Amino acid sequence: MKEAADQFLRHLSPRDRVGIVTIPRGGLNLGLTPDHATVQSALSALTGRSVRAETEADAACRARQILESLMNVFRGVSHDLPATIVFFSGGLTPPMFDGVSRMSNPVGLCDIRAKDYSEVETVMLASPVAVYVMLVPGPSGAAGAGVGGTSSQTAGLEHLAGTTGNRMIRLSGDSENAMARPATETSAHCRATFASEESERTGLSYRVSLHVKRQEIEVMAPPSVLIPKADGSRAGAKAA
Repeated sequence: MKEAADQFLRHLSPRDRVGIVTIPRGGLNLGLTPDHATVQSALSALTGRSVRAETEADAACRARQILESLMNVFRGVSHDLPATIVFFSGGLTPPMFDGVSRMSNPVGLCDIRAKDYSEVETVMLASPVAVYVMLVPGPSGAAGAGVGGTSSQTAGLEHLAGTTGNRMIRLSGDSENAMARPATETSAHCRATFASEESERTGLSYRVSLHVKRQEIEVMAPPSVLIPKADGSRAGAKAA
């Protein structure tokens, strides 16, 4: 993960500001800075804190903490300029949908449901962020140790990536090209603006599909757009 993050830094412009946030709390929290050398130094000193044997209940509580932390990061982004969030993880508990057997799911306060991921999507849509989800394989090629190595944990990351409008990127072998992608794709952006009807300004999100006529262009955009409630201050909504 540290090698991939360092590769990402090398593909950025010297003017780009970079910060680091580790989850859970109590780890590294480096504010945005154009001093990439400071960021690289912080990365080199970073150490893992995962448990050797993680139960399903532990994994669910970790996932809840991660989702809540991501929402706090999204809320903290300034609306003046778009930001790129590169999220590294070895796995994430997928949502437990209603009607699905609980036999193999953890029971308790940390149950992860579809609405938990939906809340993350709502907060993300209200912020000018582009999110990339990176799967960091374990030493044996699995997603991680314990429960983190199961296919369901990979499915959780894929589910999160789907809410952002991007595909999950699996880091394996030489990750140079994989880490160049978010740096290149977010070096410039386009903003589409549309006028919403008064009846549409309900504070809810709407599904959106964006296409261009040039076939060689790949469009990346959130799968939904959040239209704020009518307050008389703005007449339209924007999707970056």
